[in-house]
Amino acid sequence: AGPVSRLVFDKHSSGGRVLSAENLGALCREMGLELAPIDVKKAHIVLDANGDGSLTYDEFVAWWEHGLSIEALSEPGGVSPAAPATTADAADLSSLPVLDGERLLHTLERRCHARCVYTSNGPAMLVAVNPYEQLPIYGDDAVERYSDAARLRSLPPHIYGLASAAFTELQLEWRSQMVLISGESGAGKTETAKAVLRMVSALSAMAGGAGGGAGGGLGPK
Repeated sequence: AGPVSRLVFDKHSSGGRVLSAENLGALCREMGLELAPIDVKKAHIVLDANGDGSLTYDEFVAWWEHGLSIEALSEPGGVSPAAPATTADAADLSSLPVLDGERLLHTLERRCHARCVYTSNGPAMLVAVNPYEQLPIYGDDAVERYSDAARLRSLPPHIYGLASAAFTELQLEWRSQMVLISGESGAGKTETAKAVLRMVSALSAMAGGAGGGAGGGLGPK
């Protein structure tokens, strides 16, 4: 079975999507586990990774993955929940220890609210969320920033970064590259394609001196 449903967790949590010690016992009962009050208190203290007095969904799932075992709370190498990921921590979905549908949507929602509309999933995949507003992240300064291939790994995920990586591979490997853009109607595919073309055009212009010489052109496209 997959991790406890986010809907079940939210039913017992406060509006801030965190779980108090009082509600932890009720959630465990719904999951089929009746805990003594002292065990509920122990679990809440151990699982509260950042010490703020409440549990996040990620912290609870870390325990769920150990079968909601009280013994696992005190075993060496047992439950060790990580503090809730910040938008920066979750910039690459492949870095998350567990990735399921609930956590994927939660991460993308959190990042979108922070105006981080791009999230990596490994080095060659980018997930984009349409914010339905104009964001100041596509200017000339961004083009210049993401044109430096050596800095791409240290920069936040961006469609310019993906386009720049493809252009770099084109130059280094001298093989055709493809950027596949997919999504439902209204997801922003056309605007994404425009951003890719703008970045590739800018990179081509920067390398234009070399491209105009003998044997000019960029070879494979």
